Amino acid sequence: MSTSSVNAYKSNIPPWPYFLREVEKRGFSREAAIIRKHLPDHLWPENFF
Repeated sequence: MSTSSVNAYKSNIPPWPYFLREVEKRGFSREAAIIRKHLPDHLWPENFF
């Protein structure tokens, strides 16, 4: 938590399509399948980009 007068919060989590693409690129196919199971189709990388 910051005591700064400006909102300094920055998210370090990428948007789901970018994250899923990276998970698959790194070879985590089982984890990617779980993400795809719970992620709406319009957020799948092949439908997003």
